[in-house]
Amino acid sequence: MANINELVKAIAMEAYKGSKPACLMCGKVTSTSPLKVKISDKLELDGDNLVIPESLTDHYVFMDIEKDSSTTYDFVVLDSLQQEQSLDVKKAEFTKAKVKVYNALKKNDELLLFRQPGGQKFYIIDRTVRAE
Repeated sequence: MANINELVKAIAMEAYKGSKPACLMCGKVTSTSPLKVKISDKLELDGDNLVIPESLTDHYVFMDIEKDSSTTYDFVVLDSLQQEQSLDVKKAEFTKAKVKVYNALKKNDELLLFRQPGGQKFYIIDRTVRAE
């Protein structure tokens, strides 16, 4: 009788594993153009299967800057040749700024992903880092 119980448990467990329930997974960026993420020796995902948050892309943000003529800030900006140029700006010169955030995924970035039930879509949650 115990063998039948174990057999039923094994069959139920295999059926559960085959259903590909939702789970967290780790992956590594192997290519950025086109985007590819390797999650195991046998599975590499491409852009069709991945959902990327805006925070892991190069994107613009808008910032409010308080007016205060007594304070200056040193900004580093890129000129048309992508050369860094220093820029001294007094806060009083503007109140809103459009800032580009360079945070796109890079090759070898390690990621935390969420696999949706069924295993067809993978949501990139964030980069992971190693504790020092």
